[in-house]
Amino acid sequence: MATGVESFVIDPDLTGADGSVNVVLPAGYDVSTTPTIATGAVEADLAKINLVGSGAEARKPILKAMGLR
Repeated sequence: MATGVESFVIDPDLTGADGSVNVVLPAGYDVSTTPTIATGAVEADLAKINLVGSGAEARKPILKAMGLR
C-alpha cells in the first residue's frame, strides 16, 4: 500500500480473483493537472479499480492510451 503518490503501475494485470485497488482522491482533486492514475492497465482492470474519497464523487476510471485516468 502506498500513500501520497501521483500515479502507480499495474503489473501484472489485476484480472485475477484476488486483485483490487482503492484509489483515494482528495477533495478538490484536479484531474487536469494529474490525469493519469495508473499505467500498465488493461481493460479488465477497470472492474478492480475503485475511486473513493471526497474527490471521487461523480468520477469513474477510464482507460486511455497512456493508462488509467
